[in-house]
Amino acid sequence: MNRQGLLIAMLATFAAIVAFLTYLIVDRAMQQRELQARSGFLPIKAGLFALDGGRFTIPTGKPVVLILFNSTCEHCQYELSQINAEINSFNDIELVFLSSEPIPAIKQSALPFEGNRNVNFVKINPEDVFDNFGTVRYPTILIYGTNGRLIKEFKGETKVEAILKYARQ
Repeated sequence: MNRQGLLIAMLATFAAIVAFLTYLIVDRAMQQRELQARSGFLPIKAGLFALDGGRFTIPTGKPVVLILFNSTCEHCQYELSQINAEINSFNDIELVFLSSEPIPAIKQSALPFEGNRNVNFVKINPEDVFDNFGTVRYPTILIYGTNGRLIKEFKGETKVEAILKYARQ
């Protein structure tokens, strides 16, 4: 009877572990779907702050390119320099650079873009980055159409031509 009781206990434990792991997988998939639904439309639900400390609202009515970056990231630095080199091609597109770094670090990254009215450097709280975009690989580029719908998402360095192609759709 001891062996039979031990076998039943082991099978019950195994079934509980399988059920728990199944729950985790299903829960994670549901979170991913919710995340995709949230990031698929503007406005994102996050505390956004302009470099002067005031609240920032993402402009609507024209294409918007959100670029999540970190100033210490070499790939981000390269992406910013490539966009800056072609900045005149973005005249009809709103560029919003989002970073969760301290405002002085973001201001340093914004210096080459000074004087461009359609370029905004914005601070986003780190928890809002995850809540709205999940785990981010820098740079992440999200392109939204004039209707506020997500058109394309790029992770990592992206050619300016590809960004412009989707932003002008």
